[in-house]
Amino acid sequence: MTKKASAVIYVIILLLPIMTFLLKIIDLTIINYKINSNIIFKQQSLYNAEAGIEFGIKKVKEFNPANPVNVTYYMIVKDNNVEFTDKKQDCECTCIIKITSTIKGNYVEYIIDSLGRHKSTEYEIKKVITEPVTK
Repeated sequence: MTKKASAVIYVIILLLPIMTFLLKIIDLTIINYKINSNIIFKQQSLYNAEAGIEFGIKKVKEFNPANPVNVTYYMIVKDNNVEFTDKKQDCECTCIIKITSTIKGNYVEYIIDSLGRHKSTEYEIKKVITEPVTK
């Protein structure tokens, strides 16, 4: 074997562990990026669901407690603008707010169900509000 051939073999043997190490670092970086993206998407879903609850609480104050309620609202976030509507639209950053009520004796129970979505993640929050029935 010539000196050039043996030098090439030694270089390859020395580069294999370095290349394996670099490929592992790249793999870990990609995994870390995906985990951070999922955390961000989950947080945005939570924020959307919380915004839906706040909207639901404001809407409950507008309802007449003597009448039963079963309504659905949609929150759409586009280009940092928030829009509430009663029609469903496809968007990657949304919230579905369902408000139902039942009368139980002298009080009415409102159930606000808020499902926040961002890209592929969802977060759901339910809140119950009890108010006296006024005639």
